[in-house]
Amino acid sequence: LYTRSVSVTVDFFSKSNQSRDPFDSSAMAAEFRAAFDKHVVSVGQPVLLVFNKVKLVCTVLSLEEARLSELVGEKQGSADAAGGMEATRGVVVSQTEVIFSKAENSALNLVGSKKGSQRPALINPDWD
Repeated sequence: LYTRSVSVTVDFFSKSNQSRDPFDSSAMAAEFRAAFDKHVVSVGQPVLLVFNKVKLVCTVLSLEEARLSELVGEKQGSADAAGGMEATRGVVVSQTEVIFSKAENSALNLVGSKKGSQRPALINPDWD
C-alpha cells in the first residue's frame, strides 16, 4: 500500500537537548520523505528523524492509502474524489503528504504549512 498522507506527532529525542528555535514543518516534511522514501511505516511506530542536526522522534498517528492514479498523475474521477482509506501501514513515497503535530507536553516550536492541530481526546481525562 502506498501512502497518500501520514500524520505524526513530533518531539525532541533527548529532553536534555531541546531548542526554542522554530522548526519549519514544510522543510521537515521534505526531510521525512527523503529519509523514509520506500520504507514501510505503521500506526504507532516511532521513527527517528534528524532535522538540522537535531534528533526528533516522530510517532505515526494515522495513514491514508493512495490510489495508483494519484501516484502516476492521472486525473481523478468522481469515485476517487472522496480520497483514500485509513490504513494501518503503508509505504512512504515522494508524493506522500506528511503532517506534523507537536507531541503532548513538548517544548518543540513547530511552524509552517505542514503543521496539524493536536487531535482532541475522544474522552475527556478529567471526566467523572
